[in-house]
Amino acid sequence: MNIDNPEQNYFLINDWKDVVYDEIEELQEELEEIKEDSIESLFFDQVTTNLSQKSRSRFLDVVVKLNQIRIEHNISVKAIKSISDLYMDLITNPPKESFFNEGISKITKSKYLLDKSIKRMPNYISPIRYKNLKYDINFVYMPIKKIIPQLMSEAVTASILKENDSNVSAYVKENKLARTIRLILYADDFGMVNPIGYAKGRHKILAFYMDIDCPIELRQKSRSIPFVILAERNKNLKSENLVLVLKPFIDELLILQFYLEKFDIELPVKLAFIIGDNLSVAELLGFKQTFGPGFICRYCQHTYKQIKNPEIRCSNPLNITLSDEVLRTEIDKVKSNKNHKSTFGIKYPSPFLHMDLNIFKISPPDVFHDFTEGVLATLLSFILKKTKINWDELDRRMSRIKWINEKITIGPQFQINGKAAQKFEFFTRLIEIFPEWVETTSISEFYDISRKVIHRIFNKSENSGSSELDSLISSFIEMMETNNMVTPKLHFISHYSEMMNFYGNLGKFATMC
Repeated sequence: MNIDNPEQNYFLINDWKDVVYDEIEELQEELEEIKEDSIESLFFDQVTTNLSQKSRSRFLDVVVKLNQIRIEHNISVKAIKSISDLYMDLITNPPKESFFNEGISKITKSKYLLDKSIKRMPNYISPIRYKNLKYDINFVYMPIKKIIPQLMSEAVTASILKENDSNVSAYVKENKLARTIRLILYADDFGMVNPIGYAKGRHKILAFYMDIDCPIELRQKSRSIPFVILAERNKNLKSENLVLVLKPFIDELLILQFYLEKFDIELPVKLAFIIGDNLSVAELLGFKQTFGPGFICRYCQHTYKQIKNPEIRCSNPLNITLSDEVLRTEIDKVKSNKNHKSTFGIKYPSPFLHMDLNIFKISPPDVFHDFTEGVLATLLSFILKKTKINWDELDRRMSRIKWINEKITIGPQFQINGKAAQKFEFFTRLIEIFPEWVETTSISEFYDISRKVIHRIFNKSENSGSSELDSLISSFIEMMETNNMVTPKLHFISHYSEMMNFYGNLGKFATMC
């Protein structure tokens, strides 16, 4: 093993050459597994023996629904015991076999059996565990060759096969990605708490999710997007070491082809987009991770001082227009000189450069992170303060509405707290809370322009920028500047029209989390 090369210093956690086990603990664990496997086998053997094929299918359907409820609502087995809806059908349509109800009773009381039932599902994919000894980094990887078949519906397949250079975006055409399985990789960090044991405390997890770029089926919530990598974000998993957890994914993707048996055709699988909040994307692509006084925009190299001055408009060509040669030259400078200050904000070589990707172009903006969670939250707070409405009256008006994404939380000082989808819905339905805005006022005019910008950005039929969108965005930014609401994320929006000309509709890259 080459300890000086972190790209080679990774291995399967069960590789006996690199992992030293405590033999006594290992034996105890094996005995426990044998005991648990015996319980599992006995239970599911009883299911097979005591139920007819029809009842067995019905029994397993109930188990699948229980697991869906448990995972979607993040509830415990204790909570599941109190769920009565699933039992109503059993009461009104009682099964003939006595073991049916007995089996349901057993499985609802056992987290172990519920977990095992997931693993017995035909679409279950077992993750591979990895460990890096040098950096003490643990992570799990889900092979993408097993995920892709789950995402390739007939509609998605038909859509890909219909592609040609005339009906895809300029980006897809330029990179010869038409009629390929284009992967979208999402990156995010989240926290979790372990309340007991030696690992007690709060832990940060780095997660990568994956989807297929196809307008026919968009998965924009994290619970509907399969994960590819989960890694503990310990002190050793620094930006420059991300290759340690990404290497299995990159290695598999470099050689992956997907055979469509029905059409007798093999399609290449390509990483087409990397999406996430700006700090996550900057880390993955090797850019500076700061909104400090210097460089803030990886698209145009604008500085914080420049965006704060309304007299200075961005005149730099966007990085998406630069050639691969410009990128290679800049990367060579970064590699050869640690003190090189890149004008493009590149701090270190991205692990994705191993795939011969252009880091200037592979990451379109996530409009939910930039617009909805960033600019829109600031704008909402400003608008509510301008209405002069008191907090109690606002809460009363909000309570009249049946919210799709649950009622958002608003603090006494009109701080907006909630998920991106909640903020988005709240903004678009403000007119229901303030029907008096039908009459034109300064607030309603601001709100109207904002709604038009949102409509143009998220409208699925809007696949390119336009002079009208340019004008709307300019008016919106001018209003934000006039009211002292200038932020880096507001600056990013100024590039949206040009980016739509390159990537097509930006709404499909939005993640609502």
